[in-house]
Amino acid sequence: MITELDPKTNYHLSGETKKIIIDGVAEEPKFISGKNTSAETPTDLLAEFAQMFNQPNIFGKNYLNSLKRLREELKQASNTYQSDRNADTILREIEALQQELRESLLNRRTRLFYFFSKRLESTVCGPQLINLSQKYKTDNIEELLKHNVIPPELLETMLEEHISKFQERNRFFQEQELPTLLAHFKERAERELRLPKEELEQRLSGMKINLIDYLTTDDDGASYGENIINIPELAADIEHATSHELVHAIHGLTLRKKKPVANDKTRKTVKTREGLRFNNGRLYPLFVWLDEGKTEELNLRILGKKDSPYYKPERKELEHLYEQGLPREYTDEAYLENYNPEDPTDKSLVGWRKMIKALDGIFSGRGIRHLRDIEDQLLTTSDVI
Repeated sequence: MITELDPKTNYHLSGETKKIIIDGVAEEPKFISGKNTSAETPTDLLAEFAQMFNQPNIFGKNYLNSLKRLREELKQASNTYQSDRNADTILREIEALQQELRESLLNRRTRLFYFFSKRLESTVCGPQLINLSQKYKTDNIEELLKHNVIPPELLETMLEEHISKFQERNRFFQEQELPTLLAHFKERAERELRLPKEELEQRLSGMKINLIDYLTTDDDGASYGENIINIPELAADIEHATSHELVHAIHGLTLRKKKPVANDKTRKTVKTREGLRFNNGRLYPLFVWLDEGKTEELNLRILGKKDSPYYKPERKELEHLYEQGLPREYTDEAYLENYNPEDPTDKSLVGWRKMIKALDGIFSGRGIRHLRDIEDQLLTTSDVI
């Protein structure tokens, strides 16, 4: 079982077997540091693996490490006493890996324009790519990749430049932007949400915030889960995106112990409620619209903004509830309250019950049903749930 990353060790993935190869030794990634992986592909697996140790997953880094390892093995193969494999076999593996790299880039076609125009144009790769574009009468990097006219050496240089540029961007984010963002968020959240400083710090303890390389994902949205916040580097407003996910991170929780099952006698703690959404085993948790709308409402309050382009339909429905008589502070309380039903000193979802009682009064005993009706409507008209 892998428990930490050694910077001197070469890690890469075998695409066929979905194993992590560590200095030639294959280790099953089914469990990484005791955590059952949900990754479906080698790329996802490696991203999860890197994320667990707070190391950025950068597109191309593992390809280059694997190519370097194979070339070192190729040198050794010239002496049959130093290698168990012949040079032809290793060369075929290098060529296959180079082809896999091209295909992997082509699969990211929606990102290729930025890859070329923003990240590589001003580097040593720029003039060479421009020459190729002129030679083949196309300024479309996707076409150059499709027709396999970018030499492997140039492709590897392009990745080296990409990795260097992302590392530089990530370093600035982690060392300059993020500390300021966090300090401002804590100061404003303490004031606007009336959360005691100690409680705010406790809810944010252990939080990891990662900047995500745009070539590793097709999703431009930020995300929060399991004490990890992921912020895409192409986010239109990094402060706004980070703050929204931090609001998620300080939401209230309902924790329950799962009943032991036949093959697992441990009683694991699960989150049955996060903020205003309820996780009940359905395809979609209940009231995601309500939770996201409230999260963005609180985010705007913390940032001192009047509006944003995010979660507009959800916030519009919330505002309509306020106009019909639901006190805004009831949703604040319901969103932020913690509840542990196994703790006899814990009160039973006081804020949530107060909110539903108010909605029952407005909608003739149909408070919950009304929230479900809004959810059903938004599920058919909105892309954000």
